Amino acid sequence: MLYPIFIFLCCPFLGSAFETERDQKSFSLFSVLKWKNTACQAVSDDTLQGVCVTAQECDDKGGDKDGNCAAGFGACCVLTLSGTDTAPGGTVTENCTFIQNVDYPSAEVNTRTYSYMVTKCSSDICQVRLDFLVANFAQPVAATGSCAGDDRDRILLDAGGNDPDRTLCGDLTGQHVYMDVSPANTNAATITVTADADAAAGGTKNWRIKVSQIECDSEYRAPDGCFQYFFENVNTIMTFNYDGATARANSDGGVLSGLDYRICIKKNDGMCSIEYTPSEVTNGLEAFDLGAVAATTAANAATAQHGVGGDKASCATIDANGAQTAGTNYIQIPGAVNVNEFTGDSFCGGKLSNFALDPTVGPDALGANVHSTVIATGVPFEIRYVAFGDQAMDAGFSLMATQRPCGILPHGVTQSHPQA
Repeated sequence: MLYPIFIFLCCPFLGSAFETERDQKSFSLFSVLKWKNTACQAVSDDTLQGVCVTAQECDDKGGDKDGNCAAGFGACCVLTLSGTDTAPGGTVTENCTFIQNVDYPSAEVNTRTYSYMVTKCSSDICQVRLDFLVANFAQPVAATGSCAGDDRDRILLDAGGNDPDRTLCGDLTGQHVYMDVSPANTNAATITVTADADAAAGGTKNWRIKVSQIECDSEYRAPDGCFQYFFENVNTIMTFNYDGATARANSDGGVLSGLDYRICIKKNDGMCSIEYTPSEVTNGLEAFDLGAVAATTAANAATAQHGVGGDKASCATIDANGAQTAGTNYIQIPGAVNVNEFTGDSFCGGKLSNFALDPTVGPDALGANVHSTVIATGVPFEIRYVAFGDQAMDAGFSLMATQRPCGILPHGVTQSHPQA
């Protein structure tokens, strides 16, 4: 007797959709049923996705069957990894694996170090993406914004030297990150979570993080060196641990110190520029708060904006090697459009604006003026964010990034179609 033959491909990748097909050839009374091991939606929780496999293969992988797929022939297999009380963490061997704390969704109440090692599910893996579905850790040190020190929770991201190691803490829910990985290494990345029983979090101290492995030729692969990557025509981009509050406490957000990374946005078809505006916030919260402008004299006002630095000299002191030696937090937007004598691409202070101040007035370091839209035509679309040194009170930013069709620019400026 003949049985259906199930043919599986390596693993589902970010954005993959359910796909089934029946072979066109006929074998006796049966057709050959084929499907890719693509992503599928779990039925128990809309934040969980699984891998479409057979029920037996799901059991072999140690997964949980959570719904059907492949026209009912497959099982939506959800893979989670938490480890045990005595051995927290483990090795991620499959794509679309969710790493979480022991006893999730209950809080982690013990002092533990979780080490999750990500092993490539294919030799053709160039990046690992982490989606923080739930990630609530203790706040950074109030006086500095540092995630290091005693009584701290923190998460260390290590891609084996291909990306700089980065340490995050606070409330990361809803954020994501990319890590470039070496094509020569089998182990793609290590995620280490340090949980301290004495560290107070603003809510339940727990985490569930989706680990996606990105193929080298995938459309979802970020440009090299991008820590975050956005795809839509309209995106909301926030600093890590942002909640809009400027008074930091154990339950409040605020910028994390010592970060320097690129935020990239995929340029979609027919789009030639991108505009950045602060998100709408209420109740005294700040949508853009990155410290004070360094320029303090009328002579420097031409390169400073309404609470914003017009160039890096207004926000930071840069040495001959391009390293920041003093200053404040700032963002750098390549290709910012010049308006009203604006000539810079770097922004700090209390208001996002690309209008230069009257040089007889001097820079508005307190940010008392209103925001304005910043438009950039530089390709690729990206922001560099620098959090320099200890940052005690800055709220960070929440920006709307909106791609604009070709030919739409302010003040009569024209723009041809740039090359992607």
